[in-house]
Amino acid sequence: MESKVPIRFLLFEHKDGWSAQCLEYDFATQAETLSDLYYEIESALAGHIAVSAKLGSRPFEGLARAPQKYWDMFDRAPLKLEPPRAIRIKAIEEGGVPIAVEIAARLPVIQ
Repeated sequence: MESKVPIRFLLFEHKDGWSAQCLEYDFATQAETLSDLYYEIESALAGHIAVSAKLGSRPFEGLARAPQKYWDMFDRAPLKLEPPRAIRIKAIEEGGVPIAVEIAARLPVIQ
């Protein structure tokens, strides 16, 4: 069995909602609520996987990793979150890509 590739997200709470920065691949998404943000993360993953399958390329091919400052913030993040089951299962089953999503939140609220 192929080992799962980690895909980490750093979450930021701000006055207008939440943002998520992917570390392995430099893309981000945002939403008003945390539960909506999980949906947006899932959509972004599924979208990248679906497009790459249609093009016959590897998922996330051509995307650089996020800047080091986000990796450092992830390592220091005080809150590690368990990703919802939908992200861990749905993106893998639909795209056939073995991934393991890890999430950390950076608090307090940033302005």
